Amino acid sequence: MICTPIIQRGNVIGVLNTYRQERHEPDQAELSLLGVAARMAGVAIETVRIAESQRAAAKDLRTMSEQLQIQNAHLSKVSWVQGRLIEELSPSNPTVIARIAQIVADGLECSIAVCNATGRLLAGVGPPEETERMASVAARAAVLTRLRYELMVHLHGCTCIRIGQVGSLLGALVLKPSIDAAPKFATVIATHAAAVLAALLLSERADRALDDYARPAVLLGVCHGLYLRSVLSDAAAVLGVSTDARVRVAQVDLGSEEAANKRARQVLQMRSVGWPALAAVAEGCSIIVLLDASYAANPPSRPWDADAAIAIGVSAVVCGLGELPLARNQARVAASLSRSLGT
Repeated sequence: MICTPIIQRGNVIGVLNTYRQERHEPDQAELSLLGVAARMAGVAIETVRIAESQRAAAKDLRTMSEQLQIQNAHLSKVSWVQGRLIEELSPSNPTVIARIAQIVADGLECSIAVCNATGRLLAGVGPPEETERMASVAARAAVLTRLRYELMVHLHGCTCIRIGQVGSLLGALVLKPSIDAAPKFATVIATHAAAVLAALLLSERADRALDDYARPAVLLGVCHGLYLRSVLSDAAAVLGVSTDARVRVAQVDLGSEEAANKRARQVLQMRSVGWPALAAVAEGCSIIVLLDASYAANPPSRPWDADAAIAIGVSAVVCGLGELPLARNQARVAASLSRSLGT
């Protein structure tokens, strides 16, 4: 029996056990394959956990909406705010948190601060000095502890509302003046906004999980031929491409595993200098990069400082994810030639 730990974010979350009928000493290739399988299992477990959190946040959002429908007082203002908040549920909009804060401030005529789970200010509406003070209230350890289990905390003329579920704090929505003695509609608007913000932050967390864990693990598995052609459509969905996409594979050799792990997470930086990177994963001291076929033979610049990459090898264009193992081998050979030629 071989026991391979399943690790996510530095923690062991399970064990992948494999058995054989006869005694067998695994070689390094088998151990590497089991390591890849364990990483993919870890990604699957993490993805399920995030999906469950998103479903719970969506349920909370639906509950808030149902409560809004039965409110009689100030119905027109509540409806206006609700409509605007729903419009802002767009993960592709980088200013969506600030716009939600502005909607709530307009609806309640107050100052707003949106903070993350540590109390850092993400967006504010009102005088900068005031929103900073509001964020400092939310950043207090006692307030953060209470918000994990209480929906609202009224303190120093402010109301802090939990963003997230009980026991799972994603952030805080801070209002000034406090709505402790305000009409009921103010509480409905504020808690509805907090539910929208929770859905948004969970969505962003899921996107980061895809970039940091799912896409790298799937890319590594496809390049090693671990996916049957019948399930390549699932891998394509995670990578954000079609199964018959025209792509290239690049291998970037670096000086250490630490450098490879660090730079494999810099997909956005690669795109900013002209590399049409779709996903990247570290493998030893190298990075495997999935490139769109629009990559030119001579890129406008390297994706890192000139001294960072020891060698870069790029495959020919291949059609479909099923051809990635071939492209991976081409990139490996090209990088080896680049090293031997000193280019």
